[in-house]
Amino acid sequence: MAPVNDLLDQVMTSLGRFGHPLDSAAIDRLIDSAIADADIAPLTTISEVAALTRTTPSTIRYYESEGLLAIPRDELNRRVFDIDAIKQLVFLTWMRLSGMSMRRLKEYAALTAAGPQTVAARLQIMEEHRADLRRRIADLEFALAVTTYKIDRHGGACGPDTMDELLPAADSDARTSADGGAS
Repeated sequence: MAPVNDLLDQVMTSLGRFGHPLDSAAIDRLIDSAIADADIAPLTTISEVAALTRTTPSTIRYYESEGLLAIPRDELNRRVFDIDAIKQLVFLTWMRLSGMSMRRLKEYAALTAAGPQTVAARLQIMEEHRADLRRRIADLEFALAVTTYKIDRHGGACGPDTMDELLPAADSDARTSADGGAS
């Protein structure tokens, strides 16, 4: 197998080309395209798949032991990573990267294995996760704004000596005694 950038980098680079949320079909096409570009052979090693999906071999083994991945084996008991297994690993990686707990992933996987009658429950899990992501993104955007404010306010230098330059001398003594000199 030829060396490739990892699969997540390929997909994220493609996602960066769009200024709007992508629909499911577009994401499917991006993942399929990235997998096709990676030239994945059926007997790819666990280390190669780990590098491709930005995980580790131990993470793949852990997902397997927890019942989140079902990877077929060949006659020598080596894992055979087909496209479906790699797509499932990419899904698990993105969900973990986005903060979904292992408990929630296991619940989702059990529902998926139970069949199409569980679609509503799976949808509820994903909608709850999306709402949590939106809250976390809003928190991060606020934290970014505060950080940018701090940088702008202090001209890029945020040390205590900078605060002394920004505040009048009389206020500096009061500030130092009141807050220990922190900015």
